[in-house]
Amino acid sequence: MAFIDECSVDSNYPVRRFASEGIRPLLPWAARVTLPLAQIIKVLDTLHADPTRYVTRSVANTLNDISKQNAPLVIRALRKWQKEKLQQANELQSVTRHALRTLTKQGHPDALLGFTDSPQVKIANVVATKVVRVGGKYEFRCTVQSSAQQKLLISLCIHFLKANGSYSTKVFAIKNLEMRTGESIEVSKSQPFKPITTRTLYPGLRKAELMINGAVVANNTFELIV
Repeated sequence: MAFIDECSVDSNYPVRRFASEGIRPLLPWAARVTLPLAQIIKVLDTLHADPTRYVTRSVANTLNDISKQNAPLVIRALRKWQKEKLQQANELQSVTRHALRTLTKQGHPDALLGFTDSPQVKIANVVATKVVRVGGKYEFRCTVQSSAQQKLLISLCIHFLKANGSYSTKVFAIKNLEMRTGESIEVSKSQPFKPITTRTLYPGLRKAELMINGAVVANNTFELIV
């Protein structure tokens, strides 16, 4: 960590970026870093104010990794940086948006970035697949009508069956928009169920949920067959 601290203030910006990448808990294709998360945040306290986007983008990715383990820690750090105003407002906004992308998709109440957590909408004309064969695809569509002027983040959440009978959840973003009172839009999402190396497909029942600003507004159950 003494070496990482030195890297974080190096005159060479790729070295400063390494300070963030080198302690990312979930860096792709790398060994898992098991440092205390607060220790990682301490390094990011320095790097978040970096003048180079190459560095701050890495800071955002590191925060996103941490958010999957400790969301409140990330949100506290971002709020602290906003108060300190050491980084340009537009750059910190970019860091915040990218750092909270996973929490935003999940509808985390502190990560909605201007989205109301009680969307005023009406859902109609729901059409959803009931049976999906491995190699095929699940399809969901409906009409969303807004009852107010509001920002809406629309996602589809699918609960994937695991080998032990429990479920893992994956959220797929559909739309991010602002709607006027009385305005309606057609929403649709197609999700393939093809075998991939990172997810084994087990036959059985699954649940899909339409989420708006983190709130479930429609759902259905479907079956995956071989």
